[in-house]
Order: sequence, then C-alpha cells, then structure tokens
Amino acid sequence: MSKNWRPHFFLLISTVLLLFMSPANSQTIADKSRYQLIATDLPSLRGVSATKQSSPLLLRDATARKGILYHNGKIDVLDLRGSYREMGKQYGRLERKKLHDFYHDITLLFIVKNKVSVSSLNQIAETIFATYPYRFKEIFYGLSETSGLTLHQLLIINAFEHYMFNDQMNGLDTTSTKCSAIAVWPPYTKNSTLLFGRNYDFVTDIDRFKKYLTITVFHPQDAGHATAIVTFVGTLNATTEINSKKLFLELNSGGGSTQARVYNRISTPIELLAMLIDSDNLQQLDEELHTINTNTAFIINIANPQRAISYEWSIATVKKVENKTPGLLVSSNHFIHPSWYRPMPESDHYLTLTRRKNLLALAKQFKGQIDLSRMKAILDTPLQKGGATSYQAKKGMVYTAFQVIAIPESDTLWIKIPAYQNWTKLNLSSLL
Repeated sequence: MSKNWRPHFFLLISTVLLLFMSPANSQTIADKSRYQLIATDLPSLRGVSATKQSSPLLLRDATARKGILYHNGKIDVLDLRGSYREMGKQYGRLERKKLHDFYHDITLLFIVKNKVSVSSLNQIAETIFATYPYRFKEIFYGLSETSGLTLHQLLIINAFEHYMFNDQMNGLDTTSTKCSAIAVWPPYTKNSTLLFGRNYDFVTDIDRFKKYLTITVFHPQDAGHATAIVTFVGTLNATTEINSKKLFLELNSGGGSTQARVYNRISTPIELLAMLIDSDNLQQLDEELHTINTNTAFIINIANPQRAISYEWSIATVKKVENKTPGLLVSSNHFIHPSWYRPMPESDHYLTLTRRKNLLALAKQFKGQIDLSRMKAILDTPLQKGGATSYQAKKGMVYTAFQVIAIPESDTLWIKIPAYQNWTKLNLSSLL
C-alpha cells in the first residue's frame, strides 16, 4: 500500500484535535448562501486581468457598500468598509476558499511535517488574540460568521507569521533576526520623491505560502484613517502598512541587539495597525511610539513624503534615530543609537551587520541617482554581490519572502514576491 496517505491521515487527525480543543464558543458558521457574493456583487471585476488594465485598482465601484476583491497580477487586494465586524464579514465572504486553503497548508507544514504539537499552536494563537483591542477582535468575529472556519481556526491562521518566526517550530537551534530597510530622499534621490524599500525575510522557504500574500485596505466607518497592510490572508500582522495621510510604517526585528521579551503586553504588530489608523502625521506617530511599550525588541521605521525616521524599541525604552546623513535611512536588525549599552551585536547574526553595511555602500555609490528603477536594482542585489537580499534559504542566511517599495507621495506600493510575482505596481490612491 502506498505511504502517500499518511500525511493526509495525520492532517485529518490533527484537524479533529484542533476542533476538539477549541474554545466552546468557537462555532462553525457556514454561510454557504453568501459564498458566491463576490461574483454577484462585482461580476464585471471577476477574473479581470491586471495586465489588461492601466491601473486595475481604479475599477472600484464607489457605490458599492460591501467589500471588494481585486486581483493585481497574482496579488489579492481587499477593499473593506464599515464597522470592524462588517469588514470581517466582507473578508470572510471574499476570501473564503483561500482562507480554507491557507489553514490546510499551515497545519500540513507545522503539525504533519514539522511535528509541532497542537497545544503549542493553540497557545501562541490564543495568547496573541487575547491581547487584541476589542475592535480588532471584531474583525475575527465577523470572519467566523462568513468564512466557514471557526474562530479558533482563524486564530491559527492569524498566528502564521509568529510560527514562521519561531525557530524551534522550524527546526532551527538559534533565535534568528530578519528584514532590511532603506529609505532615500534628497540629496540621495534623482528627484524630490522619497522612496522606501524593505525586504521581509524569514529563515526558511515559504514557497507554498507565496500565493497567500494579500493587501488589505480597512476603512473604519466611525473614525480612523483608511489603512492598507501588506501581510498574509486572514492575518493582522501589520508589519508593512500605509495610510490615507501618506504615512508609511515598517517593522524589523531588533533581535540582533536584545532578545528580551515580556508577555503581559499587547501584541506589537496590532498596536502598529492601530497607530496608522489613528495618526495624522509623523509627530503623532512619534508620540504613539513614545507612549506604548513593545513586548520584544523591534526597529520601527516610519516615513511621510518628505523624510523617514527610525525608532529602536526595547522592552524598556524607545530611542529615535535620525541619521546624521541627510536623505538616507538604513536599518537591519540591530540597534545603532550610540546611547545603548551595547548597540552592536557580538556576532554578525543572520548577517545583520553585513546587510546594513551593504545597503549603506549601495546608497553611497548611487547618491543623487536613486529613482524607482535604481531602488528596484538595490533590492534585487543579492547578499553575495553586495546587497541585502537572499532568494535561497540556507543555514545562517535570511530568506527574502517579499519586497516592498513605498512611495508615500503617490500612495503607491511596488511589490515583489521572489520566484512568484515580479515587481508589480499597486496604486492605492483610489482606495485610501
């Protein structure tokens, strides 16, 4: 008898266990009558090819009161409007199949392949959700009403990136640090436009998960600014985001300087989403970052159309870093502010020192010449050739899962998903 049935058998048993161990109030609400809503709401948009549109995101029907799903190349773009629960309901209807597929692939990887216990997945997922402010919990309550998944299953999806950054769950012995960022404005740019490039890195290949990268735009009906996040479908891990006030924010791990962590604080990525929904300008973001505490070390980089600023955030304090070099911000995964007790890591852990050094050198080499095409070239430069990017997962090496170039002035994001989607433009001006 073929052994090919075994992974599927284990997955079936694991799924049953997850359902059995889920909270009593997590019920499956299968709203099959609304499953085809995307087709009935927007028949003219279903299956529209982005390659045939000069700006596919301009196709949004301004009279539509329900969420809308666009396809820009291979990337889904969700436009959600209303209360937080209503936006969750829209999300569940529009991405129902993809959410089911994503949940299946998560459990297949971590439970069947990596032999992670069900209880470990549950603990992380429930701990994250428990810290969420109520308005964001409402999104998941809405999702559970229309997606055909239980609240508990949706929380497993929401914890995906936390599982990916847990090295023990991925068979690694050490704690890894990832992500690189470079922002340029005059005198480093060819013109007056600020460009912000970022690499979002894991330490393992995410091949099966690339199709789940999604841009989600939230329009809260009562108060708050429209905010778009770049993350995986069904998750609120807001580590790359832009709002209608032309504010861009991205998160890097600060683990190259400190691994300290506390567990009685709100999840930092959800705080970052709240910050962009609530903030009008860089000054307000600065005040937010100096008011709220993080649960572990991060580097938060923010920008508007004129400049970018970096914040090095430990569990004890936050320090604002404005480079002495006008027009340039570069960060990887270690603190550089001179007042830290030990800002520089003892070793080049996951090449955080090398990645920063390389980006600084590239910026210096092309000072005054950096435009969009040059920024793409900088982010496309591999580590082995003096860049900060790696498209191969190797021990001790970062693995670049996706890349973003933000142009806050025009509400534009350029997205690349290596080996899946080449650089593609998302003009969000009609959605923000």
